[in-house]
Amino acid sequence: MRNSANGSIVTGRKGTSDGPRLKKKNSLADIDACLEACRREIDALAMKDATLILISNEIGMGLHADTPAGRQFTDLQGWVNQYIAAKADQAIFMVSGIPLTLKNK
Repeated sequence: MRNSANGSIVTGRKGTSDGPRLKKKNSLADIDACLEACRREIDALAMKDATLILISNEIGMGLHADTPAGRQFTDLQGWVNQYIAAKADQAIFMVSGIPLTLKNK
């Protein structure tokens, strides 16, 4: 599996997946359920005989979210990105158009 993060998926043809989302009324239980659903989806993708390119925004390095829901979303995004990077053969962090290789098996 090759990726740079999570979000858009390319498998021979271009497609996108927004993946599981938090509902407006969320709680820590919802976050755990959403994270588990994301892990299951990522595991299923990793089983495919294909080169996958996953793209995600890095939102944890910006301003701190004002709301608890915003902070929960930022945490969830980071946990999903970490899970994908751990499973990936290659992880690239793009900064101002410059690729920084984080992992390359």
